[in-house]
Amino acid sequence: MHNWTVDQVRRRLCASVMRGLPAALVLCSGLLGLGLPTPWAAGSGSLAGWQEEAATDNAAKPDPELQRRVRLLQRQLNADTLEQREEAEQTLLALGTRALDYLPPETESQGAELRARLTRIRLSLEERAAGEINQPIGVQLQGEFSLPELLQALQQQTGNPPIRLPQGAEQQLSVDWSAKDFWPALDEVLDQAQLSIAEDNNRKRGLVLQPAVEASSRRQRASYHGAFRTSPRRLQFNRDFNSSRPGQLLFTVHLEWEPKLRVILLDLPLDGVELQHPTEPDRRLAVGGAGQRVGFGVAHERSSAEVSFSLPDVTEWQTPTVDVRGQFKLLVAGREETFRFENLPSALKDKQQIEKSGIKVKLEEVAYDEHLMLIKVGIEFSDAKQSLESHLGWIYQNVIELRNPEGQAFNFLTIESGGRRPQGLALIYLFDRVEDLTGWELVYRSPGILLETQVPFLLKEVPLQ
Repeated sequence: MHNWTVDQVRRRLCASVMRGLPAALVLCSGLLGLGLPTPWAAGSGSLAGWQEEAATDNAAKPDPELQRRVRLLQRQLNADTLEQREEAEQTLLALGTRALDYLPPETESQGAELRARLTRIRLSLEERAAGEINQPIGVQLQGEFSLPELLQALQQQTGNPPIRLPQGAEQQLSVDWSAKDFWPALDEVLDQAQLSIAEDNNRKRGLVLQPAVEASSRRQRASYHGAFRTSPRRLQFNRDFNSSRPGQLLFTVHLEWEPKLRVILLDLPLDGVELQHPTEPDRRLAVGGAGQRVGFGVAHERSSAEVSFSLPDVTEWQTPTVDVRGQFKLLVAGREETFRFENLPSALKDKQQIEKSGIKVKLEEVAYDEHLMLIKVGIEFSDAKQSLESHLGWIYQNVIELRNPEGQAFNFLTIESGGRRPQGLALIYLFDRVEDLTGWELVYRSPGILLETQVPFLLKEVPLQ
């Protein structure tokens, strides 16, 4: 990424316009190394692929009574006696994660103790919410249903996006589910209906189903762990005839997660992956040496990923199949926080900053060229090591949008780095020019907490031929 100031970006924009080149196209070239979607790939001249979920998230319905209680307890956090303040904090925590929707942001105008209590309450509830996100919700359903009815019930009970069927799929299926997790339930449906999941899925739009090419059972080859499903994908023999090294078997593992989850980082330590003889469990062989691993950042819209690694030679075992066991290490986004800058001219004049869950977002600058508007946003993290050094790319995929006084949302054209900082970074967003920002607001969304999650798997009787 280029670390440009707003002035430098403006000069580059002007130069590109004078040459008759689309400015956004020039600037987006800096994003290619991140593996993020480019504007023209999104098909609409903007990064709509990242943004369109903003208005379609499964938001909880407003709860006026809960909102009233949170406001009363918020006032009690400022009570005269320590006993009353402690009671308010504990009561807010007891209300559970839904209270997060109504907690006010931490601001500089608040007293130090109030700000500290709000931060403590928010982080505690965020950690609880993050743990809930990773726990599957058991599905309760018995009887005979049409395929659309069955998938709608599965989607609604688990809180996942809709599951899309191929045209004409109307089979009647019988199920007997008592607290059945999402993936085992879905696999049962797909096996009965002879369907499979299309490869090109967007987690916010939901899974897309298609007729299965082969009648192999998804349930038989899968390993389940909570909200995650692991399965063998392919086995290939690789031989480089320009090298004296012998050929190797390349094994690919497919990891899927419930589409409601956002996985940011995937890591598979190969020294923890073992081949095991299917009938002699004491015969084991590690796939990799100490410190060897496969890891990468996961694109925002994905709900699955593939990992490939070479298998060691087990010819002496004289077995046609092996068991493969290992453990993924994932970084999963918790509950999403919203940072809302209302009436942009006033927010800019006051250099407004909003703090939630250890994330501080600051509106720093708005600049113009003839056709475009540049908005510079500063982002700081209380735990910069976890948030930044683990994987920078996820920050560039957070949702940000402008909203006009009527509430209509406008997406940015492209994004550039405004420079790294000790506790964060600055980002420069390019929008179509708006002459008068009075009444407009800027909305930024980011995970409030990142949760480290381990996903063990055991793949039974993987064929070696």
